Amino acid sequence: MGGVFHSMVTQGHVSINRFLSTPHTYLSLLRGNGQRLFVELEGVWHLLDVPSAFEMTPDSSRWVYKHTGGLIVVRSAAATDRHELTLSVEVMSGKPVRFLLSNHVAINGDDGSNTLPIQYLEDGDGVFVHPVPDSDVGRRFPKGGFRIEALSGTIIERMGGDDLLFLDGRSRTQPYLCMISAPALSMGFRMIGQLISGEPVEAAGSERPRFWTDITSGLRLHPPESSPLAGRAANLAESCPGSFRTF
Repeated sequence: MGGVFHSMVTQGHVSINRFLSTPHTYLSLLRGNGQRLFVELEGVWHLLDVPSAFEMTPDSSRWVYKHTGGLIVVRSAAATDRHELTLSVEVMSGKPVRFLLSNHVAINGDDGSNTLPIQYLEDGDGVFVHPVPDSDVGRRFPKGGFRIEALSGTIIERMGGDDLLFLDGRSRTQPYLCMISAPALSMGFRMIGQLISGEPVEAAGSERPRFWTDITSGLRLHPPESSPLAGRAANLAESCPGSFRTF
């Protein structure tokens, strides 16, 4: 909730095939782990941390940030019909702004704790991050890695390492991949695991609603008819087909 939009991102094994690092505290003592966002307001960069409002659904989360000059909404999602995670940002009110996307990379098996600059290749569609050869992931997947691609309409002004996080522009050899967008009212990125080659998941289409029904065992909410919450429980049952009965 505290501005960690994606973290502990892996493909396959949750411990040894990691791409992004994991937050290690709930007290906001470490604010660089995982995937974070900065917004530039009046020439000053601000970290999007604890939001004004927060919403979570089975496949996504939404952060709402109200500030003096407007309203910003961030949404992260995990698709069920393809192997990718997405992050989208929209300025609901206010003028176009620049965003800085910070990714704390943990692909070399150390959860990002070692002072190793990341290795990546840029192409027309995005950036491919690969591990160093002498690492757990590098030895098992010498040609594998992870991709970060800008969504349609997103323009990247600058891309680099941890040097983009410091005012003096000097690297501290920390494993960060950073991207600064052009001023805009909306932007977005997607992450794709490419440790191994494989066919994409078939589109779920009309089967998508059944996915959530299956994993929740078809449970439904049935409060007592006399309860003043009966109507609200019915709405909740429609939005999230789970199941619970009160007596």
